[in-house]
Amino acid sequence: MSEQQTNFKHLKLNKMEKLTTKKLLEFYANADSTCSCGGHWKGERNEKLREDYAIELRKRNIFVPKNLSEILDKTFIKNVEIPEGVFNGEGSY
Repeated sequence: MSEQQTNFKHLKLNKMEKLTTKKLLEFYANADSTCSCGGHWKGERNEKLREDYAIELRKRNIFVPKNLSEILDKTFIKNVEIPEGVFNGEGSY
């Protein structure tokens, strides 16, 4: 397992619930911005991270789209401003 995969797994299993909401929103936005990346499963990994971050945010009563269908769903209502994400930014794969 590569160091990046180990860090990804460690964040997912141990630290996500300890992140501040602001940092979690930043990670969510960065993973979302990196979802468009093709090749080597990078886009799919970021889609999964986006979903995981959204699920953790929902535990905090913060609602952001967790997948493409919710992003496209005109009836989905987010209750927070999502910061602008950075491609390959912190929290993305």
